[in-house]
Amino acid sequence: MLGTQGWAAVSNRFRPPSTETKRQPSLDNPNTSIPVHVNGNHWVALSRRKVNGAVYFLYADDLNSKRTEEKVKAVLYGIGVDPVFCPSNSIWINCRNCTCWPHSNECGPRTILALAVMMQHPSPHCNILLHYMEPNLEQCSRLWSATVLLTGEVHLHEPSSLAHYNQVPQGNIIPAAPYDLI
Repeated sequence: MLGTQGWAAVSNRFRPPSTETKRQPSLDNPNTSIPVHVNGNHWVALSRRKVNGAVYFLYADDLNSKRTEEKVKAVLYGIGVDPVFCPSNSIWINCRNCTCWPHSNECGPRTILALAVMMQHPSPHCNILLHYMEPNLEQCSRLWSATVLLTGEVHLHEPSSLAHYNQVPQGNIIPAAPYDLI
């Protein structure tokens, strides 16, 4: 809706700060998740966080496209977004992650997982997703997303001991090795 109908279609979903409710947050709410659909076939995670008075926009793209930030900013700035929601001095952070190869269209579940991590992390930085990267990420993110949808509860477990990428591997690619979780 945001990308196709613009800020006017979305702005009525927010309230002034003094009348905020759980169903209708204010424009200045400290946490907002925005899954962004790009290229007509891909989901990118975008979170707006307000930490210590600063507004952060954290984004994650499991394909690691160099143009992702440009595309996401074009969606927000191109629609006349309210400057309270997106001030000009916002801090943009690319939350680095790995592309599993061969790739098998898990961007939806990975976007949901990335949004949860970005929204709950106490100190936003570019490496907050790296501890969740593992060869079986496709299946793990699908199972985790299904559990969230079925239970309505978002629990982030400690990342797997197998999944400690302290740095993004060369080329941002890790070999996909999906296997059954049962």
